[in-house]
Amino acid sequence: MRAAVIERQVPMAHVQTARAGGSPVPVLADLHWAAAAPWSVRVGFRRDGEQVFWRFGLDLLAAGVVQPPPGVAEHGPMTVWTAGEQRERILLGHAQDTDGRPGRLEARTSDLAEFLADALRAMAIRTAAV
Repeated sequence: MRAAVIERQVPMAHVQTARAGGSPVPVLADLHWAAAAPWSVRVGFRRDGEQVFWRFGLDLLAAGVVQPPPGVAEHGPMTVWTAGEQRERILLGHAQDTDGRPGRLEARTSDLAEFLADALRAMAIRTAAV
């Protein structure tokens, strides 16, 4: 059986929260899930010419998407929560960004919910096939 991989490019905004001004910088992030590590999600993006990768649990992403307001899910250095009156944005917070300072990524909730649904569907199909 071939290893299932779910990949999607998603427009996001990156903010280094400890940086003075902390203005959002648009980035095109690559989301990656693989059956070989089914409970892990990787997000990669370029920041200041450097490729950055954050890893977090698929369960953390799911919890952050579905939690009732304020909808914060945390584990280790990662935090996931929704924002906006209609919860239209999801934020991925990381305790240590590219330079060791805190940072976050902001995306449309619908983009991450679709990615999450695809990964969960792939897990279910692989589990049913075993």
